[in-house]
Amino acid sequence: MPTSARAAEPEAQSALLDRAERAERELALSAAVELYAQAEQADAESRLARRARSRIEYLGARSEGGFAPLGELLRAQRSADDPAALAHFEAKVSGFPGGRVRREARALIADAYLRLDRPIDAVRAHRAWLDEPNLDEADWRRATTGLARARARLGDLTGSLEVLRARGLGAGEEATYVELSLVRRWARPLSATIVTAFVLGVLRLALRRRPRKLLSRALSPARLLAASWVMGIPAVLAFLHRPETWRAMSAFVPGALAVAAAASLAGTCLSPGERRLRLALASAAIAAQVGVAYFAFDSSGALFGWLVSLRHG
Repeated sequence: MPTSARAAEPEAQSALLDRAERAERELALSAAVELYAQAEQADAESRLARRARSRIEYLGARSEGGFAPLGELLRAQRSADDPAALAHFEAKVSGFPGGRVRREARALIADAYLRLDRPIDAVRAHRAWLDEPNLDEADWRRATTGLARARARLGDLTGSLEVLRARGLGAGEEATYVELSLVRRWARPLSATIVTAFVLGVLRLALRRRPRKLLSRALSPARLLAASWVMGIPAVLAFLHRPETWRAMSAFVPGALAVAAAASLAGTCLSPGERRLRLALASAAIAAQVGVAYFAFDSSGALFGWLVSLRHG
């Protein structure tokens, strides 16, 4: 065979593939399948033939309803960030024949509502997705966790956790995050209250004497060196351990040093005979340190990582 003839064959196959892909983009899906088939037959062993076969398999698995539902799905993908267009598409999906396209349409709608932060619509869409028959394991988990997230965004953290536990996902990361969110509802305001009460108590004690003299005594080099040693060694170890721990410690250490300095300042305002006040100050300082530690480890993500490691370790 002449060289020019051999070169013409792959060019013809490439042209057929280009036409098929253009037809697919234009949503002429039946025509696209026919052109992909012609491209494959032009040279069944070529790389282009394998590409054509993969598109034939993809479209063939979604051919229910003569490709009409798939065409609607592809159009909806292009306007998934438009709530009005999404609602219009959602109304059509119930009329699709059962199959892969309808399942993928349900997934598109549910994910889009969650991304658009429309939790009421997202709850409805995820429930409809879960009602689809023949969901595989991956889609079932996505739909379940999506429903839990949607309910959490509505403020229904308990209901979100119930969704995960009822479906056997109560030990996963999503459930851990919801549980942590439930803890945050009381832990954050409690920690803020404790730290604020400690600061106000220190200020009240500091005003009993001359603050400048007290500050120089409370923040003496010896005290600062001791505090830096006590707090600095854990910070260095955290840095050597892993970045996540270092992020938590880098937030915790300054706050902890501030609490220690404030407690030291307040302690200089008390006479040796004021034992009860000293005990109360020490207890308040310990509680404030715990509050600072909670904020540092929670905001850095270390607390969530630790809870996950407890479940899976």
